[in-house]
Amino acid sequence: MPPRVNGAGSGRPQTGAAYGEKNPEHLAQRNGYRDRIWETRAGAVELRIPKLRKGSYLAQAMGMTGISKSQVSRLCAEIDDKVKALLARPIEGDWPDLWIDATYVKVRQNGRIVSVAVIVAVGVNRYGRREVLGMDIGPSEPETFWTAFLRKLTRRGLRGVKLVVSDAHELSTPP
Repeated sequence: MPPRVNGAGSGRPQTGAAYGEKNPEHLAQRNGYRDRIWETRAGAVELRIPKLRKGSYLAQAMGMTGISKSQVSRLCAEIDDKVKALLARPIEGDWPDLWIDATYVKVRQNGRIVSVAVIVAVGVNRYGRREVLGMDIGPSEPETFWTAFLRKLTRRGLRGVKLVVSDAHELSTPP
């Protein structure tokens, strides 16, 4: 195992404040480390390079300062309710074109960071209006997950599909 070099340093030139120092004039915030291997003639050295986040956090960017954890939790709960309503709303009219795809994102579950599949359906109605019709999250994207997702869209009213655009899935049309 190569020797490890921790690049914590003071960080003052990059962030505008020493490590642990509170300063309203911060240029950036610390955001963990990037592990890198540096190959030298003497051998490999494992580096921990500090990651910096430029700009401000979303709450600060929106002009909110001194926001408490409980306020953040309340705002997130309100957003969650709106997203749930969006994903449960009836799907009205015909949607001749349907795009379905998945991506993988990292989430925290039970104190661990894991990769999960986020599947999304985007439809185009007969007037050419594009809209996110559904989204779901699962541990991976087997056929059973896709089938349940498409059946849920059908129960919410998805109809009139003529074309489904997808990558290498065994499903080609909604059930």
